Amino acid sequence: MLIRSIRTAVMLLSLISIALVATSVFYSALREHRELYTRYVESDLRALSDNMASDLVGILSKSDHFFDLKRYLLSLEPYENVVGAAIFDPQWNVLELYAGQAMLESQGDFPVDFTDWKFFESGVLRDDGRLIAVRRIGEPPLVMGHLALIVDLEGPLLSSTISLALRILPVAIAVILIMVGLFYVQASRWLWPLTQLSEFARKVQETKDYRLKIPVYGKYEVSSLTQDINNMMDAIRVESDINQEYVELLEQRREEMEYLANYDSLTHLLNRQSFMGILDASLRELRDSGEGDLVVMFVDLDGFKEVNDTLGHEVGDKLLVEVAERLKSYIPREDVVSRHGGDEFLVLCRTSPDHPESMAEDIVSGLRTTFLIDSWEVRISASVGIARASEGGFDTQDTIRNADVAMYVAKKEGKSQYCFFQEHMLIEHQRKIDIANAIEPGLERGEFYICYQPKVSSDGEPRGVEALVRWNSQTLGRVSPSDFVPIAERSGKISALTDWVVERVCRDVADYFQDLPVPI
Repeated sequence: MLIRSIRTAVMLLSLISIALVATSVFYSALREHRELYTRYVESDLRALSDNMASDLVGILSKSDHFFDLKRYLLSLEPYENVVGAAIFDPQWNVLELYAGQAMLESQGDFPVDFTDWKFFESGVLRDDGRLIAVRRIGEPPLVMGHLALIVDLEGPLLSSTISLALRILPVAIAVILIMVGLFYVQASRWLWPLTQLSEFARKVQETKDYRLKIPVYGKYEVSSLTQDINNMMDAIRVESDINQEYVELLEQRREEMEYLANYDSLTHLLNRQSFMGILDASLRELRDSGEGDLVVMFVDLDGFKEVNDTLGHEVGDKLLVEVAERLKSYIPREDVVSRHGGDEFLVLCRTSPDHPESMAEDIVSGLRTTFLIDSWEVRISASVGIARASEGGFDTQDTIRNADVAMYVAKKEGKSQYCFFQEHMLIEHQRKIDIANAIEPGLERGEFYICYQPKVSSDGEPRGVEALVRWNSQTLGRVSPSDFVPIAERSGKISALTDWVVERVCRDVADYFQDLPVPI
């Protein structure tokens, strides 16, 4: 597009306007010149024809006027624009003709036919680019004849017009150029602030810096526009700062939420969800490649509940933080440690899956060392279960379950040690699950019962009885209290079992022991 700026548009509009005005003035001047020139020629022709008519009165009054008429008409030769002339008698018969320079230069027949002019009225008239003057010779009632004089109007008029145009055009062009130059200079002065505003807007767009200011230039609306733009920039800057603060706050909240979604807020280790995702991805790679193996360790603290109960949860939380730091020091950078929940931790061993014993030994022996927390010397230990992914079919849940099962075997065998998962452990693990799932249905079906064991004094006198709960399950058979009581405690069902025992003993006391001589 040719027009790319306001300055170009203004200059083009100004140039067109000046050209139109100049053309209009020039055209009007030429028209006025043509009209004035025509009137001048008419006036001159009228005076010439009147003089000739007066002179011809004396010539026609002579009896022999043939040569006098010819000689008189030859006096028209100095008039270059005369086309021709004719002298008629009173009956409009041609007495004498005169052919001017314009007529003589023409070729062909005589260009003017004077044979039938009796219908022309006296006066001056225009006809096809020529002026015709018709005059009576003599006054009525004694008319001696008629005079017809024809002059060329268009040729001299065209020459005069061209001459005038050649004199005016240089001046007009010079004036137009001067006006265009003045318009250019003045428009540049007026529009320069707008150019500055355009450059300023482009700079703001490129830098995104809304603190920029532009000096107030120009006059009238331009200066007002500049001030309005500065005010708008202030408003945008304020809003931008507010938006930036919101964006930073949202980014901070997003990072915090992302951190909370993937890390434990207390120990800053990976949480269970993140660990499961990493383990699942690692197992998927192993399944796809068909080569390699990895190890998962399930770490559970021994004696942590006693620390919470005796020293408080605050000390317990600080202990978990210290345990997390020690665990990270025993784990290579390529491996992963996470908090599974409570006092349980999971470790993913990818660097040395063939020989995890040294890492497990470091964990067990390292956590056995005394912790100094708030001037308290805290001693705990850890039981570690070790499971290979290949033993769980490279399944995430099964691998963690196997490590959990091996950890409980390590606890059962004395705690503060590690144990590798073996297939037969699942049988006992499954039995524990079955026992935990059968406790509540067993209470509803009345499968539990109480055995009362007498308590006697040192001299053999009975002093009371001890209530012992027993369970004969329809599906599991007889289940030892050493099996179902710990399982009930870990599964959260010990309260229901305790309530049943208390209610049952109270009924039995009312029914069977009220007549006994010994206090119960």
